[in-house]
Amino acid sequence: MSGLQFGLNVKKKGPAHAKPKPAASRPMGGRAAFGDQSSDEDNLEEDDQPFSSSTASSKPKPTTSSSSKSNAAETRKRDRQIAEERRIEREREKEGEEFKDKEMFITPAYKAQKEAMRLAEEEERKKEEMLSKDKDGSLLQGFYRTMLDERTRLRPSGLDLSSSEDGSKTGSLSTEALRSLEEEKKLREKEDRERAMEAREKGLNVVLNDEGKIVDKRELLKGGLNIKKSSSSSANSAYSRKSSSYDRERAYSAYKEAKYRSSSSSYDSHSDPNKDQRSRMTEKIEQQLLEQQRKEEEEERQKQEQIKETLKRKNQDDQVMDAKARYLARKAAAAAAAKEAKESS
Repeated sequence: MSGLQFGLNVKKKGPAHAKPKPAASRPMGGRAAFGDQSSDEDNLEEDDQPFSSSTASSKPKPTTSSSSKSNAAETRKRDRQIAEERRIEREREKEGEEFKDKEMFITPAYKAQKEAMRLAEEEERKKEEMLSKDKDGSLLQGFYRTMLDERTRLRPSGLDLSSSEDGSKTGSLSTEALRSLEEEKKLREKEDRERAMEAREKGLNVVLNDEGKIVDKRELLKGGLNIKKSSSSSANSAYSRKSSSYDRERAYSAYKEAKYRSSSSSYDSHSDPNKDQRSRMTEKIEQQLLEQQRKEEEEERQKQEQIKETLKRKNQDDQVMDAKARYLARKAAAAAAAKEAKESS
């Protein structure tokens, strides 16, 4: 008990049970202290890759409207250059051989511009040829061509304007079809007139309209069965009508086939909906350029007239001064002569 003390009598552990103290940390130099930093940076870069890809995909892309606007601007610029080139060609034609002996300079830039214009015209021509060769109507232009053919078929008289061989054949076929239709119409009118005259001779009141057709055919009916008697004349007329109808159908089928063959030529003017608009735009630009040139020439002429008027006025002032000087000289000479005469007397 002598070994006990006041308080907790906990036996202290000896040195055999003591925990080893941690070694004092000391700074490590070089890359040994930051050995894990490169791996951490690699992990961070891998984590940032989805974010960078999402931000890259969210960047605004060029829209179709902007590209179409740029294409339209290039087309207008090319049309303006073509109009300017045509204006210059007309001026050279007007000049004729006036400047034939002068030396002509052509810059490489002008050659490149001419080549670009030629390539653009060639590309447009190939595009029109490709559209005109669309026989099966797989593109939208095929639908427009079919609609145009249908409208032309409903108005066959407009086909007489074609000057090609196929166009002349088509025009002759359409003329034959129209002639057969007119003959059939006249035959019907003649039949109606004859029937009306026969009915009037029998005392019936039959009215014809302005086209020579019977207004109300019920006036021709009689009591009983209204069966028309068959006769040789009626049979012949029926046969003639049938043959004329057959000829008309055959002529129309031939006309339709010829029209289908020449549809590509009639479609050339409608292959590009913007072609007419561009041609009108080119003509308008040419007119504006000619008007501007005319104004410049008028201004230059007015300036020349003003210069001539100024020179003329200056010449008149000089003439007045010369006349005045001559008058004063004559007056002085007369005064001197009078003075000498007075002194001599």
